[in-house]
Amino acid sequence: MSYATVRVGDVQWNSDTVDNESNPTWRIPKEIEKKISIGNLQSTVVKISVFGSGDVEFGAVETDLLSVATGPIYNDLPLRAPGKPIIVGRVAFEMKVIQKIQLGIRVEETTFHVNEALKEKDYNFSLKLLTHHGNFAGSHSENLHNKFFKELTEEAVNHEGEKNRPNVVRKAGKSFTRLMPSQKKIKASKGDTDHEISFESKNNNSPPQQIKRKESRSQTLVRMTSFSDRESNVQLAVNSENHAENLTYLKDMKKELKWSFKQNPSLSPLVKAETYFTDFSNGSIQMSLWSFHVFKEGEESIAVEQNLFDNDSGEEVIIQENKLIGECHIPTYLFIEDWDFETTWKKYKLSKYVKTKLWYHGISEGMVECEIQVEIEPFVHQMIVGVNTEEGVKKTSTLWMHKQGKSGGLNFFKSSNQKEVKQLISIRDTLSEAVYKLFREKNISMKIRLLEDIKSSVKRLKDMLSDAKEQNSFIYKNNDELLKGQQALIDLAKVLLEYVDRLPETIKVEYYKLLIDVLNREELDLKNMGFDPRYQELMESANKTTIKSGIDFANFKQKIIVSVSYQNFLYKTLERVLEKLSHKGVEESERNFIEHFLALAYFRVPEFRERLLACLTKGADLNIEEWKLVEQAKEVTASRFTGSSTPSSGRTNFLSLFDWDKEFYQYIKNDKKGIEHQTKLMQILSNEDWSKRLAKRGLAYFYFLKEWSDHVYKTLVFKDHIPWQDIPGYRTLVLCFLYALKNRDIRHFPEAMISVSTSLLHNERLFNPFFTIIFKKTSLYDSVNVCRALELVSLWFKTLERYSRKLPNSFDYAFFFKGIFLILESEHAICISQALIVIYNHLHFFPGNVSLRAS
Repeated sequence: MSYATVRVGDVQWNSDTVDNESNPTWRIPKEIEKKISIGNLQSTVVKISVFGSGDVEFGAVETDLLSVATGPIYNDLPLRAPGKPIIVGRVAFEMKVIQKIQLGIRVEETTFHVNEALKEKDYNFSLKLLTHHGNFAGSHSENLHNKFFKELTEEAVNHEGEKNRPNVVRKAGKSFTRLMPSQKKIKASKGDTDHEISFESKNNNSPPQQIKRKESRSQTLVRMTSFSDRESNVQLAVNSENHAENLTYLKDMKKELKWSFKQNPSLSPLVKAETYFTDFSNGSIQMSLWSFHVFKEGEESIAVEQNLFDNDSGEEVIIQENKLIGECHIPTYLFIEDWDFETTWKKYKLSKYVKTKLWYHGISEGMVECEIQVEIEPFVHQMIVGVNTEEGVKKTSTLWMHKQGKSGGLNFFKSSNQKEVKQLISIRDTLSEAVYKLFREKNISMKIRLLEDIKSSVKRLKDMLSDAKEQNSFIYKNNDELLKGQQALIDLAKVLLEYVDRLPETIKVEYYKLLIDVLNREELDLKNMGFDPRYQELMESANKTTIKSGIDFANFKQKIIVSVSYQNFLYKTLERVLEKLSHKGVEESERNFIEHFLALAYFRVPEFRERLLACLTKGADLNIEEWKLVEQAKEVTASRFTGSSTPSSGRTNFLSLFDWDKEFYQYIKNDKKGIEHQTKLMQILSNEDWSKRLAKRGLAYFYFLKEWSDHVYKTLVFKDHIPWQDIPGYRTLVLCFLYALKNRDIRHFPEAMISVSTSLLHNERLFNPFFTIIFKKTSLYDSVNVCRALELVSLWFKTLERYSRKLPNSFDYAFFFKGIFLILESEHAICISQALIVIYNHLHFFPGNVSLRAS
């Protein structure tokens, strides 16, 4: 029986007790927060003591906190007898020191390039630091006045005739006349109704003017004008050609907003924060562009409540509010990747130029160019490579290799007769050595040379492993060589993942691409990682040295080692990915890796799939009426795979492609390390941050679902007549998407959501619920949404054509053409032309009798 204690200064905590082990492992997963100045780090003692039976001290290790805080996270030091220099053993321990830092963030210069002309009067932007444990808001910038505001407003009213203000009356064939109202009346009721707005002039000499318009229940901001109005608009456009050209010029010129604070830094928005360095390095800087919004037509009820008009003077009172135009998230790691941490004992300033997209709810609204300065108070930083020993920092140590399972029994994997595996191991070791030297090297020219060596090694690995090749696996001579190849790939993935977040951005991008290539290798598919059913007999046999079914027990043991190693990699990567899922400002290559891994983990980590499906269905009414259109299709069977029910016998082989629990995990469930990994997985999944993010069924869910759908389709060799309904959780995932399709405003569909819809159409039966939901939710009187709906339908037709798919047998032709004919009978020319284009471009999809009737 033994246990260990850890003391840092005057704080001590104990490990659990371990019984009857000559090489025990103690876990002390505790965190303490201690306030120590940098000058006192060296005098603060770190002591690890080991006690045996009867609380007798066996030995201890002493070091100072400065050595721990500036050295490697991993340590391998001699255990000395109490009060004696005699070495009685060794202790390997992992200790992370995370310092709380004080920092300031300010903008030196920024330019917003927006897609739409700037129509509001004033604009400003704000700064915010987003971290895992909290956000830190800064101030808004000074207002930037839109000098074209007056001209744009008048031109928009006079020549576009769109969205009149409540006090504007259009007279056919004439210019528009403003009336200063002293009395107003708004009559409204629920549902589709006529809204009557009555105005009287101040002197009451002229009769009241009335405007009546039909409004939609679902949308009220965009309305269809009458035919006479369209005629007057045309007349005005012809008579005012020069003014229209001037309007276009103004709009083209006013799509840019620029602030510069280099001459007056004190005017820049400033974020001050005190947070942990790890939180900062994994966080993001949010820049938000705001306008002062002027209430317009369609917002009369709001305007009345807020006294849009001053009834006493008859003067118009402009009510304004902050309106978000878009925002961007800049990853903070960009500001630390070039730092020399040896010099961080002094206040550090670093400016970075960044160019990124401006987003609004997943829709790109333009670009942002900015120069941001980060200032950090003195701090220390641990090394992420090497092992600290009594002889200095080493690349690794025997004790750490044994702890990580890289010695002893794994000598089998150190050499291979396979040419490709030998080459893979050689390049991996070269890459690992170069990265180790890079983080220890201080000479700039040597660092540049090492970076080139890393780039060269990464390129060679990509050439070997890229899934663009027809053969995405090496050809192995026997099972032993396959196991060595699998272990080499797993070790490579671990090396890549360990250091990827600390490498320069250009190399980081290639690292993530290479990680995806490794994950996609056929050697790591279930058909190669899974166990032969005959191994079950060997596991249950009392005498495991007896070969009953032609199974080599030695090969079985090596396969268990590889499987447990892969299990460990999957769980550690899942932990990293789920943590990053809540981060904003993730770079595109990193986001692609996150999405790709989650799609794989959905099948390769069954417990993750169960938690994911549970969080998606929590609090959502997934009784989607349109789903019945899929279930009624002839190809759909009554079988459902929910974990407890049994799939149809004809689909057993299909389901075995995804059943990692049965084909893989049941063979390692009794392994000691496998049990430890499983316990760690439960801790990872218990963190609710990731589940809350995905439960919103927002962008993170859309990104995941697209990658998931693409992964399933690529996994299958035979891509016709795929039994989608038998894929675990398919019904839930699609219902959650239909829920989003049904409840989101069509004009605000994020790009990721539209991309998901096209990917899901690998199952062509989903076309039915897609267009049905869109048609039902779109008001015929909302021309913008009608055009948007037709654009989506046209996109889905094109997607089916790209996938070489036909319309499903259950396609609801009657409902589809009912919607089309309603549009053709309407009065809006653009909607009519759009509907005719859809029919013309996709007429070949419809059967002959339907095509003839449509034409």
